[in-house]
Amino acid sequence: ASFSIVKSRTTLILLFCVCLMGAGIFLVEQDRRHHADTHALKSEVLPFKAENVDFLRFRNEKALFECVKQDGQWFVQLPIKARGNAEVIERTLSQLERLSPLELITAEQRDIRGLELKDYGLSEPRAEITVRDALQERTLLVGADAPMGDWVYTKLLRYPEVIALPKGLMDLIPLRLESLRDTHVLPRGAGQTTRIDMHRPSQGFVRLVREDSKWKLMQPMICNADSEVVESLLGTLYSTAAQTFVWDATSSNLPMPAVGQPDFDAARLVELATRVDTYGLAGDEASARIEVWSADGLTSQELTLGKPLEGVDGGEGQVYAIRRDVPSIYGVSSNLLHSLSIDVDQLRSRMLFEMTPHAVDQVAFLKGEQRLVITRDVDGSWQIRQPVQWRADRHAVDGMLTYLSKWQVSGFVKSAETNAAVAAIANPWGVIELARKRVESPGVEEGDSVPRQAFDVFTRVVIGGVSGASDTVYVESLGMAGYATLDPRLLKAMPAESTDPLSYRDREVVAVLSEDVHRISYALGSNVQTIVRRDDNVWRPVHGSNLVDTAAVENILFQLSHLRALWIEAMAPESLTRYGLDDAATQLTLGLR
Repeated sequence: ASFSIVKSRTTLILLFCVCLMGAGIFLVEQDRRHHADTHALKSEVLPFKAENVDFLRFRNEKALFECVKQDGQWFVQLPIKARGNAEVIERTLSQLERLSPLELITAEQRDIRGLELKDYGLSEPRAEITVRDALQERTLLVGADAPMGDWVYTKLLRYPEVIALPKGLMDLIPLRLESLRDTHVLPRGAGQTTRIDMHRPSQGFVRLVREDSKWKLMQPMICNADSEVVESLLGTLYSTAAQTFVWDATSSNLPMPAVGQPDFDAARLVELATRVDTYGLAGDEASARIEVWSADGLTSQELTLGKPLEGVDGGEGQVYAIRRDVPSIYGVSSNLLHSLSIDVDQLRSRMLFEMTPHAVDQVAFLKGEQRLVITRDVDGSWQIRQPVQWRADRHAVDGMLTYLSKWQVSGFVKSAETNAAVAAIANPWGVIELARKRVESPGVEEGDSVPRQAFDVFTRVVIGGVSGASDTVYVESLGMAGYATLDPRLLKAMPAESTDPLSYRDREVVAVLSEDVHRISYALGSNVQTIVRRDDNVWRPVHGSNLVDTAAVENILFQLSHLRALWIEAMAPESLTRYGLDDAATQLTLGLR
């Protein structure tokens, strides 16, 4: 019996020791966790990555704002439904992510100092910031300013420590909803804009379409558009910001449903319709309406501009605006209305030859029955094909194309000038055609020794003749609707006879390698001197023993390695007498290997 009592006592002692050790381990672990949390708080207040956050809430003494991220885009969901300003929201998150405590005050330290949370303004915080990602949600309570130092006291919800942070934290808490909203009234879509429709009661309808990276005007006429002007117009449109948020409706879902969907409150619909009428945003009463289409050709955005703002503080220089898919009314700068009032002629391309020189494979000059055709070979060289078969001067042809690519019309002919333009075009200075090689097998035409490549004309410009009574040059082009005028000075740099092949014939007279020349004869009247190159590469006279001026010979050979004419005077003249070439006084004859 005594043995049993001793055994029981030993068991109790061991059990007590185990419990004591467990309590010690628990306290040590709690202390470790506390210090781990404290250490974490010292390095980062809100442990999250800005790119992972999908919910952000601000509460201050006057308002509550909530933002959510859906499909990679930020939206405001309280106090209204609207697109969020992603740049502002993400910048705020980035600054919150980098918050680092200036001081950490534990509960024990507060007890020692005899202070409570209300002494730090945290029993009833003046603001809250809540951040949530897929893993957790944390709320930072913002209390009073520190009595000394540029600090503000804060505390994480469910954590006891008081954290002193820079007072600049207060600047991250928005005071007005507008700072969180996307102010772009017409955000640029993910795809490239491919079509623009402008409805302007005072100036008519305009349609622009992008084809092969270039803009074309389809209404009220079909012609090339000035791509720079169109892109500038789009830039103005997409950069236009709401300067005043006049009125907003609320829906229960994001993104905002279109007006008339079931989620939209009927009373709000009535109010919206009333405001649309009042602000001049309805139908034909609108000052302007523009619709832009994305690359898929199926989705579009439409913006309507109405009357000038009235009775709104700071609304000077603004007009009412509304998007078709968002039941909100904005005030935007009237500069947008001015941009949309652009004259049709300002949208038209002034480039007479819509091309880049390297994209041209054939150029033709026509005047009456005369025709000059120059084509590009596969090696980039140019050949005159009509009216003769000659090698063309590459520099002359490339220079001419570069010159043409810069031609711009000085204006477009109005109806009053049409008769004069028609008369001038009927008796043209000439016609210029530019073509590309057709992507198909070349054919062989009668008289051709080699297959002839087919070409497709993509630009044809008729340049009207200049009469003595007027110096106005009228032009007509395939890519231009109607007639235009051209600065006559542009023609002065072109050959007087546009179809003369001599203007573009290759000016190379002689091109030989000096090492291929082994004999040179020079005749001046009846005096003939001949020298030959011996096997030792030394020049010797054929007759006599005089020494040869080696420097003079090398100079001649250098000139002959690429001798070009300054100009070509005539083609197949009937007589050489007028040029002194019927009985030449001087002759140079080369003997080649």
